Amino acid sequence: MVRVWLLLLAVSLAVQTPAIDWRSLPLDSYPADARAQIAAARDAVLRADAGADAYGQLGLVLHAWEQHDLAMEAYEEAQRRAAKNVAWWALAGLLATRTGQHARAAEYYARAAALEPTPLLQLRLADARLESGQLEDARRNYDALLTRPEAEPAARYGLGRIALASGDTATARKEFERAVSLEPTFGAAHYALAQLARRGGDLAAARQAMARQQQCLACWPMPPDPYAARLDAVRDDAAALLHRGLQSAGQSDDARAIALHEEAVAKKPQLLQARVNLITLYARTGNLTAAEQHYRAVLAAGTQLAEAHHAFGLALVAARDLARAEPILRLAVEANPLDAEAFNALGVICETTNRLPDAAAMYARAVAANPRVRAVRFNHARVLVNLGRLDEALAALVPLTSEDDAESARYAFAVSTVYVRKGDLTNGRRWGQEALARATKHGLADFATAIERDLAKLGTVR
Repeated sequence: MVRVWLLLLAVSLAVQTPAIDWRSLPLDSYPADARAQIAAARDAVLRADAGADAYGQLGLVLHAWEQHDLAMEAYEEAQRRAAKNVAWWALAGLLATRTGQHARAAEYYARAAALEPTPLLQLRLADARLESGQLEDARRNYDALLTRPEAEPAARYGLGRIALASGDTATARKEFERAVSLEPTFGAAHYALAQLARRGGDLAAARQAMARQQQCLACWPMPPDPYAARLDAVRDDAAALLHRGLQSAGQSDDARAIALHEEAVAKKPQLLQARVNLITLYARTGNLTAAEQHYRAVLAAGTQLAEAHHAFGLALVAARDLARAEPILRLAVEANPLDAEAFNALGVICETTNRLPDAAAMYARAVAANPRVRAVRFNHARVLVNLGRLDEALAALVPLTSEDDAESARYAFAVSTVYVRKGDLTNGRRWGQEALARATKHGLADFATAIERDLAKLGTVR
C-alpha cells in the first residue's frame, strides 16, 4: 500500500502546473508606461520574504494592464498564501468575468461572499451564476437580496432575466418595471422593457423605453465596488486618467473630471481627445477662457478639428456669443456633414437673427443627419410654419405625435394650431382635443389649462 501511495503522489506531483518563473516576464515588450509598474510589482514577489500581498499586487498590476492570464496566476498564488483575504477572490472574479469565464467567476465570488457576504459580492455571485446558466442558484441569490435597498434594483433585473429565459414574459416585465421604478436611470432594464414591448407589438412603448435607455446607457445600480475602484486606481498613465475623467464627467463631477483631464494632458500633451473634452468641461463651468485655450491647442495640432469646432462652437452658443459661434460651427459641419447638433445650433442662430429661410435649411440638414431627435424635427416644423409653408409643416409635425408621451402633447397642439391657421377648424378642434387628452394624461396641468382656453375660443369645450 505504501508503494501505491508513493506512486500516486509521484503522478500527482508530475501533473501539477509548475510555478511561473516571474523573472521571465517579457518587460521589454510592454508599453513604457506599463514597464515600470509591472517591474516593481514583479521585483516585490522575487524577494525572499514575498507574501500574499506581493503576489496580489502583481496580479492587480497585470490585470490593470490587461495581461489576463498572468494576472490570474498571480491572484491564485495570493489565494493559496492567504485564503481568507477576500480581495484576491473578488479580484479574480472580476477578471474571470472580464474574460467571459463566468462559471470560474462564480467559484471565485462564492469564496469571496462566504468570507464577506456583502450585497455587492452576493450580486456579483448571482450575476456570474446567471451568466453561466446556474439559474436556480442565481434565483436564490437574487431573492435573498430583495430586502437590501442598495441591491434590489439589480436583483429585480436579474430575476427578470431568469423569468425571460424560462419564457415567463409576464413575470419578466413585472421585474423590469419594478427595477426602473426603483432606479429610473437603469438603462439595461429600460432596454429589456423595450424588447418585450417590441415583441408584443407595442412599438410606441418600445420607442419610449429605448429613449429612456439612451439617456444613460451605462447606468447600472450597484453597491460601491472597492475592488473595481482599487483596480481602476492602479494605472496613472494618460489613457487611464482620461478614462477616469470621462467617468467623472458622466457622474456630473466636473471639477474632478477637469482635474483628471488636465493631468492626462500634462502627461501626454498630444492626447488631443483630452483637450477636446476639456473644451466642453470648461464651458460647462463657465470658464470660456480655458475652453478656448484648449480649442486653440487642438487647432495648432491640426487633427480632430471637427470635434474641436463642434465643442467650442456649442460652448459659444451656450454663452450666447452667437456672432463668434456661427463661423466656428460652419467649420464643424464642413468637416463633418453629419453633425446634426451643429446644424441644429446653426438653425438656432439663423432663427435668432431673423434669417428664417437659412434657419429652415439648417434644421433640415440636422433632421437629415439624425432624424431620431424629435426636438430637432420640431424646430424645423416650427420655422416652416413661420415661413407660411403650412403643408410642409404638417407633414413634419404629424409623425412626431406617434408616441403617446408628455412631449407629444406639445406636438399635437402644434398640429392643431397649424390646421386652425389653414382655416381647417374641424381638424384644428380634433387635434386640440387630442393635445388636451395627452396633456391631462401625462400630468401637464398648466399646459392642459392653456389648451382648454384655446379650445374654448373655438367653442369645443363642453
